[in-house]
Formats: sequence, structure tokens, C-alpha cells
Amino acid sequence: HTFATVERHSLDNGDRGQIYCEYIYAEKDDEFRSKNDRDDDGTNIVFLVDGVCNDGFQFEKFIERCCSHNCYAIRYDYRGHGRSSNCSNEKPLTVETCVSDMKKVLEHFYRTHPNLLLKEGALEEERGPRRKKRPWSRRRRVTLISYSLGAQVALKFAIEEIGSVNGVGIVNGTLEPAFYGLFRSEFVSDCVVGALRRSASFQLFVAFWIRICMVLLSLNGFISSLLASYFVKASAKNFKPFWTHARRVQARSYLSFLVDAHSREGMDILECLGSSSSQVGGVKKSALPLLCIVGMKDTLVRTHKTVETVRRLAPECDVVAVKDGCHALLVHDAHAEKTADVLLDFVNRCSVINKSAKTMTTSNVEWNDLYDDDEEAYDRKTMNALLA
Repeated sequence: HTFATVERHSLDNGDRGQIYCEYIYAEKDDEFRSKNDRDDDGTNIVFLVDGVCNDGFQFEKFIERCCSHNCYAIRYDYRGHGRSSNCSNEKPLTVETCVSDMKKVLEHFYRTHPNLLLKEGALEEERGPRRKKRPWSRRRRVTLISYSLGAQVALKFAIEEIGSVNGVGIVNGTLEPAFYGLFRSEFVSDCVVGALRRSASFQLFVAFWIRICMVLLSLNGFISSLLASYFVKASAKNFKPFWTHARRVQARSYLSFLVDAHSREGMDILECLGSSSSQVGGVKKSALPLLCIVGMKDTLVRTHKTVETVRRLAPECDVVAVKDGCHALLVHDAHAEKTADVLLDFVNRCSVINKSAKTMTTSNVEWNDLYDDDEEAYDRKTMNALLA
């Protein structure tokens, strides 16, 4: 009795061109409405934050879950990605520009969906030290679900707009400086990034070869299949949209994003949001609900280091380490369905209106392949936290 509606918008971003975004939700037919005449106070809003060089294809399974559980899903294309306008050398793609675009998209979403304003008397108290009424104070909070380098964008948005965020979910997030996962050596990574920041000629040289590689990969199915099977452990069929989209991405934008994301800011924000003992503006606060899913076979992230650091810096962050998971958990044949289920349960737990949010369940999830970082057995502490 439901069908999905996709609203497509191109938002004017001044001299920076257009931001393409989509709002996806389920509509009820007349028969369902007549039998279930009630308001939508339980509606959740999910803001999806892509990884770099993605155009949202990896979230398809999760979006299906959102539509079937009365959630609104918001997603947008980064500059130089998908249907958004290109970047410029003067205004390159950075974490900050992505956060700025997120704010514009969310503002537009609420302006075009006034039905999602909270009812009178349902106003929630803001998290953090700022108690004055803000423009978004009567709007439903959003749960951020991020992938790969999108984790840094989501975390920065969350710390800047903490009164508007209900929780942050991270899938194979690049939380460390971005190049650490690529080179595995902190010294080599820092040297490469230092050279890229200081030398425009070196940037042009690297960007040229990135562009050549992206075009070749999108044209040659055999090579792209080999790389997909090695780097992301996914079938070429599932990862084909990535290579197709790679032809659209500006190499300079891709590189500038990686260089900007070579920062420890993501970990610092995670520590602030994920520990009830931390302070914002000198005031002690409660921890924001956080979920971190890590595929332990991910070749683009230092997985064991990430799990260890997250548990140390953000002890109240729920960590799910998938023993044989790769970087493409969201589209992998063996993990896509289960990953979508875990994320949906997290969204329900972060429900904006219902303070007695639905608890995490195991009804559709096979937990026997979720392991801790020692790969001995599934982490009972993590499971207890998820089920609490």
C-alpha cells in the first residue's frame, strides 16, 4: 500500500552553480490512509552523506529500507559529482564546502516540507550549551548516515549544527587523515600531502594521472573488475556505477577533497560527540548517538587502527566490526542487506519525536559474521550496546 516518491531539485548556489539533491519517501495509497488515519509523528528524516567520487548509488538498499519504514531520505551530489555543477580552482571541493551545501539542502527541504514541523508542545530541548531558540528548533532533527570520506563531512556538520542532528551513523568512514589508508605509512602520507599543498605543478601532475586512470577504468571492464575485486572486494556488477561516475568527477576536485580530508579533525569531533565527559563551549554535555560500522577487510582504511581509536576516543560510540567486510559493505552481495538493516535500526533508535525510540533488534540481521577486532567471536559488549 505504499509507493516511493522521489523529488528532484537543483538549488541555485550563486556563482558556484547548482546543487542537485533528492528527497525520497513513501506515499500511502487511499485504502491504507482510510484504515490507518493517524498523524506521522513517528516519521524519521535521514540525511545521506556520500563518499567522494560517489553519486549515491551505494545507498540504494538502505533507501529501500527507509521508504518501507516511513522515513524521509535526503541526499545530494557534491560539487563536480552527479548532477551538481563543477567546482572551480578558486572554490575547490573541501569538507567545509560540502558542509555548507548540506546546510543549504536541509534548509530547502524544511522550507518545502512544512508538514514536518513539530506540533506545538513537542519542542525538544537543544543539545549542548546553546539554549536560545534557533531557526531549526521546531523542526525534526535528522539522522546522518555517511560513507567513506563522507564521515568527515557528516561529523563536521554535526558539530556545527548539533541542535539539528539526532545521531551519526558511519559506514567504513575515513576518520583518520585520508592518505593514511592509501599508503599505510603516516610518514609517506604526510610527505605526499605536504608536496601537494606546496606545489601547484605536482598537483596538476597527479590530477592528470588521476583523470587518465578514471577514464580508462570506466572504459575497460576487465581492469575495473580486477581493481574492484581487490580494493573493495565487490563484484564488478555491483561496483559498475562507481567507474561510470568516475568519468564525471573533476580530478582536481577529487584531489583537493583528499588533501583537505588529510586531517585529524574527524577524530577530534568524534571524541567530542562520542563521550559524555567531553565539553562543548566549556559546558559538559551528553554523548550524541553514534554508530561506526567497519569492514575489517577494507583495503582503503587502516581498519584495526580505526576500531581501536574509535573505542578509545568515543567510548559511547557503538562499533560493529564485520570480520570479512570490505570497503563496499553497502553494495556487497553478502553484506548489503544486513548493513541496511543495522543502519535502519540505528535510525529508529535515534528517533526525533518518540523519546522511547524503538530498540535495536536482530529480527532481520544474521549477527554471526560480526566480529571484534581480535576476530575471536562477535563482540558481546558491542551487541549489548546495540540492543540496549
